[in-house]
Amino acid sequence: MSIQNNDDESSNVDYIDYESYLQCIPNESTIAREEWEQHQVKDYEEFAAQEQSSWRQDEIEQLNQIDTIAKIEEEEQEQRQNADQLQVQQWEQQDLEAYAFVEQESFIQDEMEQLHQIETAQTIHDDEQQHQGNEQLIDREQWEHIEFLVQQSKQPYKPYC
Repeated sequence: MSIQNNDDESSNVDYIDYESYLQCIPNESTIAREEWEQHQVKDYEEFAAQEQSSWRQDEIEQLNQIDTIAKIEEEEQEQRQNADQLQVQQWEQQDLEAYAFVEQESFIQDEMEQLHQIETAQTIHDDEQQHQGNEQLIDREQWEHIEFLVQQSKQPYKPYC
């Protein structure tokens, strides 16, 4: 829209752009529009700040959750390691007990073998002593018989009547 100036005194025709004119002079609708736009910008900025704060809160919560999960995983890993170490210790203790049992069994078997050898040696010794005693007894009996025969040979012969 343009306005034409029909002034005869003026040889120049001035054209004024109405919209440019309206933009140059502040009016109530322009001021209200600027205020509304500023208010909208402010609302958007506040909303963006709230969203950013919310994102930061969410990020902090996520980091805390990640830390908590990591700590739980570390504790579980430590518990598994402790359980594994305890199991190994129990196995080692069982192995030691089994080894001690085997050693004790071996010791007992050795002792029993030694006792058997001692008993066998004692039996052989007793048998030898008895044999020697029997030999001495036989020797004594034979000697007595020989002495008897010698004594009889020294006596005159008496026939049996």
